[in-house]
Amino acid sequence: MESPIKSLERAMRLAEAVAEAKDGVGVADLARRLALPKTTVHRLLSAFVELGYMEKDEAHGRYRLTAKWLSLVTRFLADLDVRQVARRELEALAEETGEVIHLVVLNEGEAVYIDKVEGRQTIRMHSRIGHRAPLHCTAAGKTLLAHQPPERRDAILRRHGLPRHTPRTITDEATLIRHLADIRARGVAFDHEENEPGITCVAAPIFDHTGAIVAALSISGPTERMTPRLPALAERARSAGAAISARLGHPDASSAPPPAEKGAKVGTAPASTERRTPEAGREGP
Repeated sequence: MESPIKSLERAMRLAEAVAEAKDGVGVADLARRLALPKTTVHRLLSAFVELGYMEKDEAHGRYRLTAKWLSLVTRFLADLDVRQVARRELEALAEETGEVIHLVVLNEGEAVYIDKVEGRQTIRMHSRIGHRAPLHCTAAGKTLLAHQPPERRDAILRRHGLPRHTPRTITDEATLIRHLADIRARGVAFDHEENEPGITCVAAPIFDHTGAIVAALSISGPTERMTPRLPALAERARSAGAAISARLGHPDASSAPPPAEKGAKVGTAPASTERRTPEAGREGP
């Protein structure tokens, strides 16, 4: 007697084969592709039809998936929490880089920190979970702002303005909008001491299954330690964002490179679509 695991494996392989057939597929084709007896294929197809997961085109004898699969996917995606999904990647980044890693979402036109992982090389930073920061002068904030529709971006800028935090803060709207276009094009954003003197950050977007940005992750540290490693850190932030996006179902992130092996180090440091969040202070990197 065939084991339940083997039966389930055959059923899922068959479902995947049907899903790949754009115009549907018949019993004979499936039997040939899967190297299964026609009687087995017919039995499995009949079970899927009875359960409502497939339908048969009687005129051509072809089978297709039904929208019932979508209900399963929708429930799965609704249960995904970006903080939980991202946590492993954030911890890996902190271990690899030695710097502070943040996970940030957009809320009421501001960046809100929903997770933070300390690196080995601790520094004093204002950020903590729940704190708010401006969008226009933080790497994570600019990432979130860069991927908003123009009308929403403009509304946020009208509401919050572009207050200066350091001498390097962008305070001209036209300059910022050009800067945001560059961020979208290269896939990462930088904060070169624009919010907090002596602190440099790099951030990357995180997208969900609809392609909407749902969060940004950032790597933050002292400028003297970050600057020599920025190219490597930017690439690592980009790949981490893509990996988390893939786990959230973003289709374009499916080919993202795998996370770096645990214990690997990034660079060499010199010696020395908006969520409800709790109200908190407004300072942060």
